[in-house]
Amino acid sequence: MKQFLKVLLLAAFLWNTSAVGGECAVAEVSVDPIGVMKIATGVQAETAKELEAAQQYPAIQAQYDLTMQSGDVWHYSRLLICREENKLGQVADMLAVMPLDPVLGFFAGQIKDQVKSTLEGNGMRVLDLEPVRSANLKGRKAVLLKCRLIATEQLPLPMYSEVYGFVSKGHFTAVVFLCPDSDRTFWQPQTAQMIQTLGR
Repeated sequence: MKQFLKVLLLAAFLWNTSAVGGECAVAEVSVDPIGVMKIATGVQAETAKELEAAQQYPAIQAQYDLTMQSGDVWHYSRLLICREENKLGQVADMLAVMPLDPVLGFFAGQIKDQVKSTLEGNGMRVLDLEPVRSANLKGRKAVLLKCRLIATEQLPLPMYSEVYGFVSKGHFTAVVFLCPDSDRTFWQPQTAQMIQTLGR
C-alpha cells in the first residue's frame, strides 16, 4: 500500500508542476517489464516534456500528455508509468499466490483510512476515495485505486486519478491516469480501453 500512496502523491505533485507540450507522438507505450499498452483510438499521445522536478523521482519511467477532441472541446490527461527500484521480496511471493479480493475486502476500511490520512498529511484534500479493488487484466492480477482530490490549495483544481498497481518480477509497477475531475467521465472509457491492451 505504501507504493500505491507514493505513486499517487508523486502523480499529484507532478500535475501541479507539469508543462504541457510533448516531444514526439506515440501509438503505444512501454510498461517494463510487463509489455506495451496501446493508446486508445482517437487519442493523441506525446512524450511529456522533461521536468526538473520529475528527476528527483527515479520511480517514474515515463510521462505522456494525452489529448482528444470531442466536438469542439479538447480534453487533456496525463499518463505516468512508474516502477519501484527496490524489490518487494516476500510480499511479492505472497501476492502471486493469494487471491486479492478476500484480502482487500477484509482490510478495505483500514486501507481507505490509510490512503486518506497519508494524502491529507501531505497537504492534499480528498474529495472522494473509492475502495481499493482488484482488477484482472489479461489474467494478470492488479490492484486499482480511484481517487478524486485537490493536490494543493494554491491551485484548487479537483483532479481524478486511476492507479493500476502490479507486481512484476518482484517490483511494484504502476500505470497512472490523471485528469481534471470535470473530464472524469470522458476519460474513463479511454483508460479502460487502454489498460486492457497491456501485455506482450
